[in-house]
Amino acid sequence: MDPSITPTLTTPPPFTPPPFTTPPTFITSPTFTTTPSITTTNLPISHNVLGITSSDSRFQLVNSLYGPGTVGCWLMIICSVIISWTLNPRQRKIDHITNDFIASLTFPCIASAHLAFLLHQLLVPLLEVLTSPDLEMLQQAAAIEAPLNICETFSMLALLLFAIAAWRLQVKRAVLILIVGVLSWNMVNSVFFESQAKNTERRPLSLDEGSISHEAVIAFGWIILCMMLLPIILLIALTGTCIILWLKPTAVISALSTPVAVLVAFLVTSGLLADEGPIFTSRPFFIPRTGVSMQALTK
Repeated sequence: MDPSITPTLTTPPPFTPPPFTTPPTFITSPTFTTTPSITTTNLPISHNVLGITSSDSRFQLVNSLYGPGTVGCWLMIICSVIISWTLNPRQRKIDHITNDFIASLTFPCIASAHLAFLLHQLLVPLLEVLTSPDLEMLQQAAAIEAPLNICETFSMLALLLFAIAAWRLQVKRAVLILIVGVLSWNMVNSVFFESQAKNTERRPLSLDEGSISHEAVIAFGWIILCMMLLPIILLIALTGTCIILWLKPTAVISALSTPVAVLVAFLVTSGLLADEGPIFTSRPFFIPRTGVSMQALTK
């Protein structure tokens, strides 16, 4: 190799990237599917098979204590009390307070206290609550309707229970039935008179106001009325029984004398008070009020 010749290094030219170009866009036609798409953004979420939401239910404010199971058990307990007082040869002769009798009286006492509390909490007239088509008013009306049904039912059954206890001179049973029956009857008629007050504005009373509320006046008046009707009911029951015994019936007819006398007393009493209260004019007491409007009380 010739030393006079020096090697030369050639560097390649710098790399320049090609200019950036966007890829071509292709327009595609929309695809149509046969499966419908449902958007659930504005649909209510149902919590039962009927599609009624908890916020739109008319019975949202109704206490679970007045469910069909509780009411059914209470009615069966009352039937047990009536059967033991009439057909059981041992229980019908002893003035003894049994557990089923206490249970039959406890439920209407709770319902009466709850109904009084609901009426006290109202800030609008009761007539507006019963007749307004607003959902909130309907919920309040249903909440009042539940304990009212219990009070209305027991106010009728108390006549039968009291007549059976009074016929056999069972003072303990008769006094307890009279107290609870008058309490239930008073609450039913309190709702009736409250619904007739069309121009009454409900407002909370202050401590400076020492006036007696009209609920207390109504309660006292109905207690006096019930005490006046008590001798009439006893007189009719005793008269019917004496007439049957005077005819010298057989043992079967003699056993049926008390129910017949009670039925006559109930019919006469209901006829005397047919125009005075809602319990004889609205509907039979044994028909449940669930789903039935309370506007019949305001007519």
